Amino acid sequence: APRIPERGKPFTVCYGVLNARRVELDPPIAELSPSINRCVEAILDRSARLVLRAYNEAGDSVSASFDLPVKEPAPEILFVDASPRQLRRGDRFTLCYGVRFATRVRVEPGGLSFPASEKNCATWFPVQAPARLIAESPGGAAEVELPVRMAGPGP
Repeated sequence: APRIPERGKPFTVCYGVLNARRVELDPPIAELSPSINRCVEAILDRSARLVLRAYNEAGDSVSASFDLPVKEPAPEILFVDASPRQLRRGDRFTLCYGVRFATRVRVEPGGLSFPASEKNCATWFPVQAPARLIAESPGGAAEVELPVRMAGPGP
């Protein structure tokens, strides 16, 4: 593929062989079959040297190899749910969220850090309304506005 694949995400590998009885890819990240022109989907967790081997009827083989770097993907925010949506200073607040490909999760303002997880809930007593959930990784950052506001003073 002309672009660099991201760790843990599908990418396409294309190949073509002539007069082959069997083909293999090392590491075996996809199942191959002899074809003049074929593309398969694969996933890598780290950079690798890919070796394509083609075998003829007699069992003789030829090979071609190339190094395929893998980059870190940008984080993804899968979902966010905030309860309650309106707070008073010192109210108990629960935020549930899910992130993928993140190494750090935080809420601003306040800079509170939480685990990077596909499913997590955190409860605290904020003094100001949490405005944004931010997921970060070496591949970038993603953020979402939180539907929370501070209520005015009560009666």
